[in-house]
Amino acid sequence: MSNSFPALDHGGTRKSVRCPINVKTFLIHTSFIGCLWALAGVAYADTEWRIPGYSSYVESNNGTVFCGEEYTSYHESRTGKVCTGGQYTSYHESSTGEVACGGQYTSYHESSTGKVCAGGQYTSYHESSTGEVACGGRYTSYHESSTGKVCFGGLYRP
Repeated sequence: MSNSFPALDHGGTRKSVRCPINVKTFLIHTSFIGCLWALAGVAYADTEWRIPGYSSYVESNNGTVFCGEEYTSYHESRTGKVCTGGQYTSYHESSTGEVACGGQYTSYHESSTGKVCAGGQYTSYHESSTGEVACGGRYTSYHESSTGKVCFGGLYRP
């Protein structure tokens, strides 16, 4: 694959622009992040997905973050997105009001903007003042909020 691409300069003249990154490496990393997104979507919408067997975090170019199942802390990206590890025992609220609860956390947290998370060891659900909802990892049912948002507990079996 070539790292040069045709482009137009500000005057409309065609010229060749050299890409500052290796295209093959970029495609591999993009594919990896795409797979993580797909897996995150499979879990449940608006829930945190963790990388199995991983003890750190991954941050993409757009600020999206994923934490490992073995990670014992949180990570906040430069854009305010946040993740918590599967071994983390608390929550973290970012500067933008995003929240994430750790896998070992036994409660929920509602941010100043109404976003909510529930810990992996939480046995119930929480509905925020704005209708956001989160179900705990040890919750055996589901909950539909007053605004129609739904969460499923980690132990829910239809």
